[in-house]
Amino acid sequence: TGIAEDATTRELEVFPNPFNQSTTLYFRSNGEEMRVELFNSLGQRVRVQEKTYFAAGQNSVTIDGRDLKAGHYLVRLYGKNFSVTRAIVKVS
Repeated sequence: TGIAEDATTRELEVFPNPFNQSTTLYFRSNGEEMRVELFNSLGQRVRVQEKTYFAAGQNSVTIDGRDLKAGHYLVRLYGKNFSVTRAIVKVS
């Protein structure tokens, strides 16, 4: 048996990835507050979005990466009862 995942974590998609100027997170919400954080390859938080309420259903958040250096990043989406992280790549 495996670890059960919340429906939100299974449905987090990031497109495009790799990205140049921006990338978008696509996810489902159960109608709750969530936060998005972006970390560089050294584990330093380089971007944070304040907690935002997302209505139940399909949602998206766009990350403007024009000011980011090319490289590998981790994007984390979390809410009250879950956290999910995806690797993304910024290209020049």
